[in-house]
This record gives sequence, structure tokens and C-alpha cells, in this order.
Amino acid sequence: MIDPVAEIRRESEVVARLVAAGPLDATVPRCPAWTLRDLVVHLGAVQQFWAANIAAADPSAPDESSGDPDDAAYPRPPDAELATWMRASTGALVAAIEAADADAPCWTWWGAPATAGAVARHQVQEAAVHRWDAEAAAGDETPLAADAASDAIDEFLAVSLGDALDALEGTLTVTASDTGACWTVGRAGGPTADLVGPASDLLLAFYGRIRHDALTIEGDAVLAATFLGLARTD
Repeated sequence: MIDPVAEIRRESEVVARLVAAGPLDATVPRCPAWTLRDLVVHLGAVQQFWAANIAAADPSAPDESSGDPDDAAYPRPPDAELATWMRASTGALVAAIEAADADAPCWTWWGAPATAGAVARHQVQEAAVHRWDAEAAAGDETPLAADAASDAIDEFLAVSLGDALDALEGTLTVTASDTGACWTVGRAGGPTADLVGPASDLLLAFYGRIRHDALTIEGDAVLAATFLGLARTD
């Protein structure tokens, strides 16, 4: 079992270091509307938002006191302070996670499980994928940690996609070739398909960061394409 606090800290620190090194105007390849500056403001704001929601412990409505980073009025830190601000945002999130019981109530956009532990788990993939984005902007991306990526796939399928997988007219199996983890989604009685790849590649493909042909795809092509269309989040 992964330690979400350790993973969030590790991945977020890489982002902070890249921001300190610049250039902040570098384009994020898979999010071309963003520069590295935009990316770090997004990630830092997301971490502040979830820190506030964990602390609020109110599953009925989101705490929006931290503001919307997509709003033109959002107070962006000066470039020289951006790395420090990023580290402070991460610090606020991990402090909130550590102060709360894992089963403490918390608003979530996905519904159940609406707990601080579920938010912490999801924030691992938020930090990891955006760390990959930041490295891609710098031209030197590295894979996500295999165990963390494998756990993120489990969460992604069960929580982020959830009932959307009912649209599959068949059974699809996803296998992480490096961790050995395997998931089966869809419904029995129809066509079958298999997606295989390292956990990092699978998760990055789901998030539209790498091409689907980086994976091994076997079986019914229509079923596989339908699933990948549901998974695409970019």
C-alpha cells in the first residue's frame, strides 16, 4: 500500500524544483494552452482547494474559499515566489491529510467515497501526472512510480470512471505488466479486449499524455476504442 503523503510530497517537490529552474514560459506539450507557470498555479491551487475541503469536513458542498485558478482575478504569485508558493500549497495539503482521519467526511466531485482518505488517494495521481507534465515542458519526462500508478489505475477505474463503464458492450481487461495488477471492467457475454502495458504508460494513456499505441491492445478493436474514449480525460 502506498503512502499518499509521501507520494504527494515527492512528486510536488519535483514540480517546485522545475519551476525554480524555469523557463516558466515553456509550453506543456499535452496541455498546449498552458505554460509551466500556468501548470504550477493550477496544481498549487488544486492542492489548496483540497486542503480547505479536508479541513472543512463537510461532504454536502465544496469549500471554495481558496478561489478558482481559471478566474482572471485569481491572485497569481510573482514568478520569483512561485516555487515557494508551490511548496506552501503542498505543505497545506499534506498537513490537512495528516490532521484528518482517513474516513473523515469530505466533499468530493465524484460522490462516494466522500472521505479525506479518498481525496488523499486521488491527489497522488493529480501530483504525479502534473509532475510528468512539468517534466515534459522541460523536455525530460520520466515514468510515474509503478506502485503509485497501479493504485491510481485502480482508483481511476472504480471512482473516476465508475458507472461510465456500464457503456461497455463487452469485457475489457487492463493489465499492468510491471506490477502484475489486473482489472476487468464491462459486462460478460460480449466481445473481449485486453490492454497491457507498464502501470505508468497505462495511466498516462488514460489521461491523454501518451499515445494509445504505446500499449499492447488485443481483441475487439471497437471495444478497446470505446473504453479508451471513456478514459480520456484531457
